[in-house]
Amino acid sequence: MAISQKVIQLIDQKLAPLIRTGCRIHQIIMVFAAAKELVKQGSVQTGYGIPSRA
Repeated sequence: MAISQKVIQLIDQKLAPLIRTGCRIHQIIMVFAAAKELVKQGSVQTGYGIPSRA
């Protein structure tokens, strides 16, 4: 099952202020609840790139 485009948009909205203030996408660590699709996939391509994983 693919990650919903709506989920990607929500992640991008939350990342936007961090990126605007100078954080680099590879410095941002995303943590997700266990057994969710994002965890199963292993990474998520955002509008800013792929964040690190915890």
